[in-house]
Amino acid sequence: MSFADVLDEALGRVAAEPARTAVPSRTAWASGSASSAATGFLFARPLTTAVPRWLSVAGSGPRRPDHAFPDEERRAFNRLLDLGARLEANFSADDLRREYRRLAQLFHPDRHSGGSVVEQGSLGRTFAELTERYRCLRAFVEPRH
Repeated sequence: MSFADVLDEALGRVAAEPARTAVPSRTAWASGSASSAATGFLFARPLTTAVPRWLSVAGSGPRRPDHAFPDEERRAFNRLLDLGARLEANFSADDLRREYRRLAQLFHPDRHSGGSVVEQGSLGRTFAELTERYRCLRAFVEPRH
């Protein structure tokens, strides 16, 4: 007997049975007393409250409050945005680190060794400013223990 025959037989049996209103409880699942015939499904699996990591939606957790920046940190945050950082006002330390590394790859002078001396100097200054702004914001976001 092939799998298709077993499936057709099971589906035919489920369609022929009257609809049930009672659903087995979770304790029935745990004890193993809930069978596939009782539930109307051929391959019944117990329900679980666990959610796999891949199913969680980004931003579905509690929203972090927006940072209340002092003046220096506000200027550093705005300058990072001007340089191309994609940060929200409620960023975490991991978000900041990720954006710094992305921008560091763009502005690091060693990544553009074929450029002129003027370009190298400009990239060096931009990279130094980027690093300074990152350190300022990292000191604000990450607590010191």
